[in-house]
Amino acid sequence: MPSHKTFRIKKKLAKKMRQNRPIPHWIRMRTDNTIRYNAKAQALAPYQARVLSWNK
Repeated sequence: MPSHKTFRIKKKLAKKMRQNRPIPHWIRMRTDNTIRYNAKAQALAPYQARVLSWNK
């Protein structure tokens, strides 16, 4: 992981970090537990590796 990242890359990674979190409890209550976890969270690790390779 390069220590010097462009601001554009940092902004993109920051957005993905915000998305990579568990769903709030009130959403589970509102949907009667049909949505149990954040399915997209697992896909973000390979994404970060791809983004960092753009910086080379």
